[in-house]
Amino acid sequence: MPGIIACIADSPSAGRVVQGAALCSRAWDMSVEFVHFGDLHPDSRSRLEHVIVEGMGAPATLIEHHPDPREPVSQQVCDLAMGNSADLVVIGALKREGTVRAVVGSTARRVARRCPCSVLLISTEGRAPPQWSRFLVGVERTGEYMRLCERVLCLARQVGPMAEVCFAREFRSLLGGVRSSPEDDLTDLSANERIELGDLIAGLNTENVTTRAVTLPGRPGHEMARYADDARSDLLSVLGPAEPLGVLDRLLSHPLNLLLDQLPCSALIHRAAPASPRRKDTSCRD
Repeated sequence: MPGIIACIADSPSAGRVVQGAALCSRAWDMSVEFVHFGDLHPDSRSRLEHVIVEGMGAPATLIEHHPDPREPVSQQVCDLAMGNSADLVVIGALKREGTVRAVVGSTARRVARRCPCSVLLISTEGRAPPQWSRFLVGVERTGEYMRLCERVLCLARQVGPMAEVCFAREFRSLLGGVRSSPEDDLTDLSANERIELGDLIAGLNTENVTTRAVTLPGRPGHEMARYADDARSDLLSVLGPAEPLGVLDRLLSHPLNLLLDQLPCSALIHRAAPASPRRKDTSCRD
């Protein structure tokens, strides 16, 4: 069974999706399976197979998935990920959407909200995955955040020595829109929180990666997206909710919804992998 399912279509963004899947595959030592939903014309299959070889450096599996056409594609993706016990789904996503899609959400955003595993949204704008160098990761105190940080650090080391990982702590503030700049670092947190964040970073393997920390007072989700836009981040990474987000979460402006509405760059929505005898720790390739 694949560790990574990459959703691919015969479109200009196909190359970026392949490159994102290849980067994660190398960094986390996972296999990749490329999936096209629906029939593929022979010419389209040939083009996609060429794009896959270019991005992966070798041929990889490309399958045509034919589920019930009455079922939304987003649900098909989630069902496929669950059925295959996938660790990650990679899918292309527009940075900005039209009015109707902003209300109901695109396929990629619905997958990010509801998928049982981690999801990597590859933005159609900004730098392509091989050129990524600026990584932003939201951190808190729980153990799963440590795993997220380790995975992002693995990605940063994979792209090269110029990579920088910024660890950001969001917290609600009465000042709302007033937020720290990169130079402010940890000054907006209490002494105990500064120590905890420092200890978290000290416990990580940051070899060959430049690291820094910032604090983002204001509205969780919204501030993270805004900071990523200001800092021109290439990849924004956050811990996703364990349960699928529904209509009520959208009405109540869940932090993940606020982030996805803006989607300033590519985004990794990390979720804890469900227990399975076949799984091993794939947080980073040896």
